Amino acid sequence: MQDPIISVVVPVYNVEKHLPATVESLKRQTLGKNLWNAVFVVDCSADKSMSILKKLTEDQKNMRIITMPRNSGVSSARNRGISEAQAEYIAQLDGDDMYEPPALEVVAKNIAENPDSGYFYSSHKRVDKENKEIRAISARPFDAEKLLHYNFISPVKVFSRTVDSAIGGFRDTYAEDWDHPLRALDVLEPGQFTRIKDSLYRYVMRNGSCIHATTESDKRAMVCKFLKPQIEKRMGGPVEVFWSHNHTFEDGNSFNYYDWSRGVNND
Repeated sequence: MQDPIISVVVPVYNVEKHLPATVESLKRQTLGKNLWNAVFVVDCSADKSMSILKKLTEDQKNMRIITMPRNSGVSSARNRGISEAQAEYIAQLDGDDMYEPPALEVVAKNIAENPDSGYFYSSHKRVDKENKEIRAISARPFDAEKLLHYNFISPVKVFSRTVDSAIGGFRDTYAEDWDHPLRALDVLEPGQFTRIKDSLYRYVMRNGSCIHATTESDKRAMVCKFLKPQIEKRMGGPVEVFWSHNHTFEDGNSFNYYDWSRGVNND
């Protein structure tokens, strides 16, 4: 039997209401089940996520559940899932989001067509809790310099285990989904990032999630703190990072755009 091409790592924490749709989106994948598998990492959920997940996956031979010994956060859960995954390529899926049915098949096709690439990302849709589309987000062309200003890769990521190992996996930091591809630039050339124009992911906008409970000003301050060492490493000296503006593209979608000034010593 052919080894799986892709392992989907799914951190699970208090998402009992969303798990059925998440698991169903995996069951509906058009890529043959021998070519992919899923690892659910339950991070000590306080709700019924574990029991629900066991029932939903009991007849799925290519899905397995592992548990964290204590609540450790999404980065640790992802790293544990990656360590237990079987394939060379790792795909991300959050426990309250969904894949479109052809998602893994499209990714596998792009992996085959771009054997030198180590990082893949796609367009996606943002949906409400009823799975009704709010807006479509088109994947932007890859630009290493622009990735320092705004994150155009999250939430869709597929990367090689080799790249993930080389950069030390996910770090326990704010904006870990931005931090990971930025650090991948240390081991990959810009041409080794592949954009997939197809929309493969449905990202659920949940009002109760931590990210939505944080004020916009606090989020911006945390992003500036996270970006500062990344930019200083590349600029070769101290900088002051600040939120600049909402950058709107021709398709109507916008990103928070961050910039910096050089020569500021904060020691």
